[in-house]
Order: sequence, then structure tokens, then C-alpha cells
Amino acid sequence: MAKKIFLIILLGSSLPLILPLPGWCGLISGSIQSFILPGFVLLLFIGDRDRHWFDDVALSIILSPLLLTVSTLAVIGFGLPMERSLRLFLFLFYLLLGIALATGRFKRTESKLRVPWSIPVICAAFSGLIAACFAINPDLLRRLDAWYHASLISEILARGVPPMEPLLPDFPVKYMWYYHFFIASLIKLSHLPLFAAMGLFNVMAAFSFPYLLARYASFFTKNARKITFATLMALAGLESIIWFLWPVELARALTGDVRGIEEVIRMFGKIQFSNSNVIFSLSPYGTWMVNLLDKFLTITVFSYSLGFFLFGISLILEAWRTGKAGMRNAALLLLAVFGTTIFHIITGVTMIGTVIGATILTVIYMRFRKRTGTPTELSTVIPLVAVVGFALSLPFLKAMNMGSGTGSGNFAAEHLHFGLKNFLTIFLPFLILIGPIRGAFKKYFSRHAAPEFIFLAGAIICLLILNIFVDLPSVNESKFIFPLFLLAGPPVFVEIVGRIRKSGGAKRRGMIILVLFLFLPAPVLTFRGFIIDRPADKTELKRVTFQPHEREAYEWLRDNSSVDAIVIENNFYNLAPVLALRHSFNSSIGIIDVLGYDRREITAMEEVKADLFSDNPIAGETASYLKNFSREIYVVLLDEDMKEHPAMSGKFLSDPGRFEQVFNNGKTQVYRLRQATIQRGSKR
Repeated sequence: MAKKIFLIILLGSSLPLILPLPGWCGLISGSIQSFILPGFVLLLFIGDRDRHWFDDVALSIILSPLLLTVSTLAVIGFGLPMERSLRLFLFLFYLLLGIALATGRFKRTESKLRVPWSIPVICAAFSGLIAACFAINPDLLRRLDAWYHASLISEILARGVPPMEPLLPDFPVKYMWYYHFFIASLIKLSHLPLFAAMGLFNVMAAFSFPYLLARYASFFTKNARKITFATLMALAGLESIIWFLWPVELARALTGDVRGIEEVIRMFGKIQFSNSNVIFSLSPYGTWMVNLLDKFLTITVFSYSLGFFLFGISLILEAWRTGKAGMRNAALLLLAVFGTTIFHIITGVTMIGTVIGATILTVIYMRFRKRTGTPTELSTVIPLVAVVGFALSLPFLKAMNMGSGTGSGNFAAEHLHFGLKNFLTIFLPFLILIGPIRGAFKKYFSRHAAPEFIFLAGAIICLLILNIFVDLPSVNESKFIFPLFLLAGPPVFVEIVGRIRKSGGAKRRGMIILVLFLFLPAPVLTFRGFIIDRPADKTELKRVTFQPHEREAYEWLRDNSSVDAIVIENNFYNLAPVLALRHSFNSSIGIIDVLGYDRREITAMEEVKADLFSDNPIAGETASYLKNFSREIYVVLLDEDMKEHPAMSGKFLSDPGRFEQVFNNGKTQVYRLRQATIQRGSKR
């Protein structure tokens, strides 16, 4: 019955394409078309016939964004606009769904769910908890990098692909924009508001993630309770217990410049219990507080890429367990490598290096131990699939202008180091859980272990090497820790649950209390901190509290300026890309350095902006610089600008040869540069 209901819903999602229906129907249908339809249809053709329908649904959420993005971009490549490309994409997949029904591929055997039935409940609860946090505190949808993601999505919606940098006037974007293209497609199909669509992506990633964790944990036990509790502990993560060692920092009260009770009070006063930084406050000195839950509560594609990583590793473990790769698993592994790489380059490269390195270590170890029956097929096919997946991603990475930053050219000097901070962050949880870790190691990673566990041990070794010796710009090396904990955690959690189940009486109760004491505080404080979190600085505050008169000005720009217009603002709010769908003139140096743009050009634009928003008359150099743009240029004066410089509006009004006032609602003014002619920042 559940399978039939699901089929009816899937077919019903096509109705808004042919009939005028209420908006909520389009929202539901567009979400199904984006997150379920493509992946489910693919699995009907290449998935195992004995897979339970819920297995397919959970995996579809991982596969569908990749399939929608790549298929639609392929159609756009033939010159069709985005809307028509999406309709053609949907027509193709609904046609394939019809073929699958006609050929009986939907008629699966009544197979059991691959994970315990408690896992779908956890999936619903975890995604519901993430959704509830966004509903209770909508500011989370605009927090940190969310505004930049929104700017890039708006750029794609306004001008198509490949996108230009929305925070600068005329630079190709250097960020991973395939996630943003998918969100833009989701908005087109579901008509969701921009920030709500980004939040839905996180919620859907949260729905599939416990299933992927449980699927991975099932390699270590078939006991339903062990899988269930190991999955719950894995959602908290090994990293969540680091807080336990924070009191060690109090030793600084005995050795620092300030000592005694005053220093202890000061250190406790630094803990931020009232916002999302609470876990960072409780991380011991010299460690990252890598917080898995943070990646679902923060607008980012990283959580989705971690799900793809887990999916790919599980496929490989299955291959080593059965002794054969199989065309279906190889095809899915190819998609996992390819999808992880184009959606999040760091996770993708981590996955490729781990897969290849672990395969090599597995073959060497099994030959050294003279283990017979090493499948040549696996040692060849698995790294080959990883290489092919990476090769397929190269044109997409090139389109993202990846690797075009301004480095020294010395790879070793830029990227190799001894990562003491990564090492300590990894070492401390293992120190706290030394007993269960030793037990798990003896059970799963001994010299007589099954081949899949030998591969897994090799993968953990490769991830350790990456964590300790590889450096990345903007402290991104901390992202290497997440895949390591994802692979190392579940076998340890299965061991912990097994020890609790074997004990009894007071010992059992004590062990349960200890586990709760170690693993509960971080998740509880994380959710509490995010729910009550409020904007941390002036820029974030502005992005969630802009006034109606300010919105009115930007909406006027959206409706009355050229789509390629440039907006100059006296701040780093970058409101124009989201509210007006127009490019900003400049952005903060921090963003520029992270993305790898030419800092000299940015400095020149910063000087122009500083001159425009000063009390001095407009310099000739500024006017000459602006004339080099062949696009419309607008200057926005907010109420705060005119309060800081009361003569500001008169400065532009007194220069009618260069500027004309085009909007004024009493508190916000907009001026247009009269002479925006010449050859430089031409339209793409």
C-alpha cells in the first residue's frame, strides 16, 4: 500500500506542468521533482531489484540534485533558456518513469528495508528538528555565508550561467556554483522564496543523512538496536565529546599573566551560551570545534557533500564484502565521486584521494600478509572509477574558474605543513574513548579482518595523513576532520552500544549516564544556541533588518535598471545582488582573498568608493575610472550615509553633468552616472 501511495504522489507531481493548480501544489510538486523524481527514476533502472522503496527514496535525495543540475545544464548548453531546459528535463524523467512502469521495473520484490525501521523515524525527526530551528529563528537562513549564496543564486536567476561574481562588477565567479544552480532550479519549479529554498535543501540533506549513517553502521553489526543507537551517536559525532576536556584550560589560571580566581572567572565569562558560538567557546585550546550539526543548521552544501562521501564509501565496502564491483555499484560510485567533487571540491578531492590511497594500501597489505583471493577487479575498477569521476568533473571545475587564484606557485610551501590543530582535534576524542576504540580496532581492523575492514583501515590512514600534513586556504583544512570522524565513529559507537548491552545492573546504568554525559551536551547546546542566535555584527544585522524605504529603493533598481547594472554602496552589506538582482561594485577584502581575486583591482575600486562617499568633491580620477565601464552605474545613499555625511546628497546634486537623481523617498536616494560608456566591463 505504501508503495502505491508513493507512486500516486510521484505521478501526481506532474500535474502542475499541465493544469493550473493552487500554489501549495506547485511547491510540493516542485520539491518532489527536484529531490525525488530524478534519483528515483535512475534507481528504477540501475538499482537492485530487491531494494526496499524507502531505500530508493533516501538515496534519491542524494542523487536527484546532481542529476537535475547536470541534465539541465546539458540542455542549456544547446542554447535553450533555463525554464525550457527544466521542462525538457522533467519531460524526459517523467517519460522514463512511464517506461519503468510499463516494463514492470516498479514491481519490486517485497524486500526488507536495509536499515531498521527506527531509522526512517530518526530521518524524519532529524530533518524536522532542522526545519523547526529555521522556522523558530528565520535569521539562521541569512547567517554567515548565506547572503553570498543568495547573491550567487540571484545572479543565476537574473542572468543565467555561467554566473559572474555578484559582489564585484565584472569578474567571473570563482566559487562552486552548481549547488546554486540547483537551488535556482528548485525556485523555478517550486516557486519557493530564495532563503526558504536554501533552508529546504538543508532539511532534505538532513533527512537522508541518518539513513546513510545507518547504512554505513550496518557493516559493523546486523543488530537493529546497535545500528539505531550508533546512528544517533554518529549524528552527535565523535567531535561532540571534546568539550569534556575544556576544564584543562583552567590550568592557565596557574601559569598565565593573570592568575587565580580572577582568571577563572574571566575564562568562564568568555563562554557564549546565548548564541551559536557556544560549542566553539567550549573547545579546548589548540583544537577545532568541528560541529557536524552546525553544517545542517548553517546554509552550506557541505552537509550534502558529506552524505555523498558516506554513500560512496558504503558502495566500496559492499564491493569488498561481496568480492565484486558490479556495473550498478560502479555506476553509482562514479556518480558519487563526480557529484561530491562538483558540489564541494574539498570533499570531492578528499574522497578521490582516500579511495585511491586506501585501495593501494589494501592491496599491499593483503599481499604482504599473503591473503589469498584478493579480487583484481576491485583493485583496478575502484580507483579507475574514482579517476574517471574526477576526470568528468574537470570541465565543471574549469567552468567554476577553480585554481585561478593568486598563489605563489609552490605547492609544497602553500599546502604541506604539520597540522597540530587537526591532530589534537582528532586525538582528544580517541583519548577519551580509548577503551571502545581499542575494542573496535581489535574486532574490525585486526590482521585477520575481512577485506572491507582492511580497506576501511586504509581509508582512515589516508584521512589521517590528509588531516595532519595538508593545508588549505582560509583554514579549510578543518574540513578534512569531518570525513575522518564519519568513518571512524560508527564502529566505535557500535562497540560502545555492545558493551552497554552486555553489562547489567549499576554498571549498565553508569555506562548509559556516562555516554549521555559525554554526547548530549554538545547537541543540546548547539540547537539551543542556534535557536536563540541573533545577528553577530553590523552587516548581518542589516541583512535581516533593512527598512521598507531601503527595500523600496532596491526594488526600484530591480525594476528600472539594466540587468547588467552596477550598484555602488557605502558598506559591505551587498544588498544589491539579493534585493535588486544587480552586481555590487565592491566587497570586503576578506571575501576577495578567500575567493582569490586580484587584490590590486579591488583596492582601486575601494579607493573609488571611498572618494564617492567622502565630503570632498568627486576626484577626476574617480570619474575617469567609472567611465571605463560600459554598464549603467548607480550610487545608493542610505539614511545612515546621509547622517554620517549630511552634505553627501548635495555632492551628487551639485554635479549634474555626471550624476542624476533617479529615486528619492526621503530616506534613501539613488543616483545614476550619466556617462557610463567605453569598453571595459562589457556584457558577457
